[in-house]
Amino acid sequence: MNINEIKVIESKDNELMAQDFTKLAGEYLASMGNKLPENQRTQFLEICRSFCLNPFKREIYAIPYGNDFNIIVGFEVYLKRAERSGKLSGWKVWTEGEGNAMKAVIEIHRKDFDFAFTHEVYLTEYSTGKSMWAKAPKTMI
Repeated sequence: MNINEIKVIESKDNELMAQDFTKLAGEYLASMGNKLPENQRTQFLEICRSFCLNPFKREIYAIPYGNDFNIIVGFEVYLKRAERSGKLSGWKVWTEGEGNAMKAVIEIHRKDFDFAFTHEVYLTEYSTGKSMWAKAPKTMI
């Protein structure tokens, strides 16, 4: 067997794996009660594949919202990728305030930065006031 034959076999295996992934991931979404229309499910699965995110590991979520859907990437993905870069020096996250004044703050330290990167998000800008946002606002933000 020459190198070209190996590439063709690997290509066919990858294609089969992609087809299996698409089928299994679609079934998984449906079993979790996710009722995305077929075109949105396909779009979501392409995003998963493009960014190497695995919905089975809960790295990425598709949340139906009206006639569209939102994509949520689990925070662990960001941590893993930051650690993989070799430049992460530490991080911390906390909430401040209560009720509508609540915000979440993250501080990220990199080995190649003199100062920490700090970012804030406010509950009022993200909360839908429904479901988990109403029950656990600190967790959601």
